Amino acid sequence: MTKRDCPPRERGLFDMRANPSTRLRAHTPGALLCLTLLCSLGSVRGARADGEQLMPGGTAAIGRGGAVAARPTDNMAMLHNPAGLVDLPGNQVLLNLDTAFDDVCVQRYGYYGWGIYLTEDREGNTNNPDDHRSEFGDPSGNYGLRHLDRVCNSGPVGPLPQLAFSFHVTPRFSLAFGFVANVFMGGAQWGGKDGTIQTPEGPRPTPTRYEYIRSEAIGINPTASAAYKLSSWLSVGMTLQVLMGSADVYQVLALRAGTSPANDMLAKEHAVDLFMPALTFAAYLKPTRKLRLAGTFNWSDGLDGHGDITFTTNYFHKGAVGNESLPLQNDPVKLSRVRVGQPWTATLAARYAQPRAAESTDNDPIKDELWDVEVDASYVANESGGGRSRVEVANDFTLEFRRADGTPQMPLQVKQSDIEEINLERHTKDLWIVRLGGSVNILPNRLSVSAGTFYQTRSSDPSYASISDFGFKRLGLGLGVTVRVGKFDLMAAYSHIFQETITVAPPRHEPRASATDAPDSGFDTRIFRDGRLSTEPTPDPAAPSPREADGVAKLTQGAVFESDSVRRRVVNAGRYTASFDLVSVGAVYHF
Repeated sequence: MTKRDCPPRERGLFDMRANPSTRLRAHTPGALLCLTLLCSLGSVRGARADGEQLMPGGTAAIGRGGAVAARPTDNMAMLHNPAGLVDLPGNQVLLNLDTAFDDVCVQRYGYYGWGIYLTEDREGNTNNPDDHRSEFGDPSGNYGLRHLDRVCNSGPVGPLPQLAFSFHVTPRFSLAFGFVANVFMGGAQWGGKDGTIQTPEGPRPTPTRYEYIRSEAIGINPTASAAYKLSSWLSVGMTLQVLMGSADVYQVLALRAGTSPANDMLAKEHAVDLFMPALTFAAYLKPTRKLRLAGTFNWSDGLDGHGDITFTTNYFHKGAVGNESLPLQNDPVKLSRVRVGQPWTATLAARYAQPRAAESTDNDPIKDELWDVEVDASYVANESGGGRSRVEVANDFTLEFRRADGTPQMPLQVKQSDIEEINLERHTKDLWIVRLGGSVNILPNRLSVSAGTFYQTRSSDPSYASISDFGFKRLGLGLGVTVRVGKFDLMAAYSHIFQETITVAPPRHEPRASATDAPDSGFDTRIFRDGRLSTEPTPDPAAPSPREADGVAKLTQGAVFESDSVRRRVVNAGRYTASFDLVSVGAVYHF
């Protein structure tokens, strides 16, 4: 990054015409994509590095806590264990509908007035709240003194249809085709679509705005699998999956470091990748009549696409007057590359089944078995296999501004050379998932019930917890039922997932003038009262101390300009809560 001169600020915006007396570091907008765009794009597949995959897909898996790798009963084996396809009873057509309902919320610590930095006018006067007036008022009024509000994800529920067809080419060789995926969270929206929330004291910008406001993603994932039986006790298989998708993420960025809404810009980030391959390799072993073993390895190339970012300057100043700046949507800025690595995953599974009869040759658990129990262990290599994440801007661009009275406003020129390549630190951890599940066949070849549970270790550093990256410890419980009617298996399942609550403490108050380069340095908790900046810190009595919290906040906002006296704000202090409910129905037709 290079340094740019940022002159004193006029009302509502920087005056870019001159006075290089204040040197500011430029964190140009290409760096402001943070993890939001990357995580949202990664979530299209449902196999994200941050632990947002909720469950292996399919009704059978959801009803057994995900413990299905060593129990291939339907075409979802394309994902869980493609080697098992060769042992499916007959040819099959599968239709599933998996739906995830989430209750994901964050209570930010602090006040809306924390971190609103005043700047000098041409006469050297400071502490003028009018410099920070927006559609929410000035910081010395009820806007700045209000405690940050709790906000929850209100995005749409994302039903996930699964469709697959499998057939036996020969007794030893099977193929399968379809559209299948693991279960992940649906759409995300934090507050209103415009980035505000309603409070008893009027509208406020959503406390998550410097992470993101909302995200929208669409994609299709054609999938093909093949399985071959090497011997009576060993089969191997492979699945090729290609995701084609796009995502839009809406995020607020600060033109100048600090939390003043008058400086905020809206960034709409769009990315596309029409070829994201993933491979799964599997082995399925039957060493004894009662014991089944499975091993799988999944590799994904992740996202390597392109897109653009569109800025709306002075986004929260719709009521600007005079020489104040109104919102202005700029032309899109091309992103030549958006790269997101994905982790590799390895799973080992063992299943014990009690046969119903002395001999069974159909490989049909609901018909051949009394009951079974299975344990799976999965390792997700976020740190070593997550890959490098980066964003590259294609060319120079200009940020344009518009004054309410129509007088000219100097644009801000941004050079591609100032941005170069933006590498993004993900702060994820490798994780383990242990699953235990089983089924009891109550009526032979007619009725089966299942249950299961799983435990997942923490995959995120609490100090960098965010609404796009908080894969914490999880415990899941599932129940399922299968009814066989003629050639149809009718299935239903439900699972509830508990997630640990994480508290992330604000950094200690520190004069910003003595700030270092540490992410949590210079955290200023003074706010405006009666038109002036308080001389003493204003702590949040609800916030835990660093010793009591799971971590100390270190995630900083995106900002175009910062200096030693105007630091980027830490924005992720808060209390994170989450739980999930999964509902699935499905049908398998045997022929």
